[in-house]
Amino acid sequence: TAGATVGHGLSKAPEMIITKSRAGTTGWLVGHNSLPNWTYSLAFTTAASWSENPIWNSTAPDATKFTLGSDTFGNSSNTRIAYCFHSVEGYSKCSSFVGNGSADGVFVHTSFAPAFILIKSASQAEPWSLLDNKRPHANSGLQNVLVANTAAVETQYYVDLLSNGFKIRDTTGVLNANAQTYIYLAIAKEPFKYGNAKTN
Repeated sequence: TAGATVGHGLSKAPEMIITKSRAGTTGWLVGHNSLPNWTYSLAFTTAASWSENPIWNSTAPDATKFTLGSDTFGNSSNTRIAYCFHSVEGYSKCSSFVGNGSADGVFVHTSFAPAFILIKSASQAEPWSLLDNKRPHANSGLQNVLVANTAAVETQYYVDLLSNGFKIRDTTGVLNANAQTYIYLAIAKEPFKYGNAKTN
């Protein structure tokens, strides 16, 4: 039913929701605060840019629930699963940045050292990129990147994973096209709240 609500159990409104039917064959849909509004979504299984979709009933999630629309992709009789995220200082960040198309690319401040980053161009047909701190190429600035929406093997782009964020050093449209908006989810290597001091 359009307007049906689902409790998310978080301490504040989700900034990103990833949902899929457990029984149906339809793919994953993604809502994100950095899309124009909650009338739009991205598909986790395709490189396509944002599109209008009634899955969220054009209603932003609030501190207790998110809202389902009339689209059967997101509101059928099948059991569904939803992963909901919001930014937590020193632990996770859901936000966006605008590319500059330069090898001296954008620095994205997260307030922590990222261990995992999911990035997608919101406004262009570019793949979902997965980066982490377990698969870097030896000391060259190249990061091994997986494409979430295909079965492709790893590729490599220049990205610095830093103590307080990440910096794109690649001109690829996948990560850094000039004036294009990219959404991301970053998760910390170790939350600053629980970080251990380094001693000699």
